[in-house]
Amino acid sequence: MSSQTPLRVVVAGLGNMGRSHALAYHTNPGFQIAALVNRSDVPLPEGLSTYAIRR
Repeated sequence: MSSQTPLRVVVAGLGNMGRSHALAYHTNPGFQIAALVNRSDVPLPEGLSTYAIRR
């Protein structure tokens, strides 16, 4: 993996910490969100609303 290739991440759990981590990954060009996973359907912050949540 070159330094130009973003690291793909999965965020499991979208409580306060999960949402915080997901927003940080979303805004950092060194990361690419591969999936967001949560037990239930939760509202996402504006920056993450384009992602689908897998349950």
